[in-house]
Amino acid sequence: MNKTGLYLGVLFLCSAAGFLLAHEGHHPEEVLKGKQKLRMDKAIKEIGVDYQKNIEPIFKVSCFDCHSSTTRYPWYHVVPGVRGLLDDDVSEAREHIEMSDGFPFKGHHTPVQQLTGVAYDIDKGKMPPLKYRVMHWKSGLTEKQKQDVEDWTERSLDKLKEIK
Repeated sequence: MNKTGLYLGVLFLCSAAGFLLAHEGHHPEEVLKGKQKLRMDKAIKEIGVDYQKNIEPIFKVSCFDCHSSTTRYPWYHVVPGVRGLLDDDVSEAREHIEMSDGFPFKGHHTPVQQLTGVAYDIDKGKMPPLKYRVMHWKSGLTEKQKQDVEDWTERSLDKLKEIK
């Protein structure tokens, strides 16, 4: 083999190796998944901004005592036996959804599950629970507040559905 052929062969191999290295990890499906993740992150951020502006003020009054790190315990929290019950309720509530840091909430559910669960529980009158509302009369949601939460969850779920 002459020197020119050898140089061309080496040049070809180097070019091929460079091409492969440059395109490693950029399979079309991976590029799509990356773009989908970017769209999902953008949607989650937009939902969070909407939440902070329109829904968080409602939840601060009706939900944060159990679902955040800013729990305001009532005077009867010092009563033996009652303290344990309240602490257990708050601990369990935070395991499901913890709202201290905005949306998406901390917990063991996806954002879609969180939105669906919040909408369902409020629509069915499960949240705030009756035993909480009995002692905290101003914690119940007005019809307008319920509608605001429902509208937010619908807008948010629509945004997330568009991504798939």
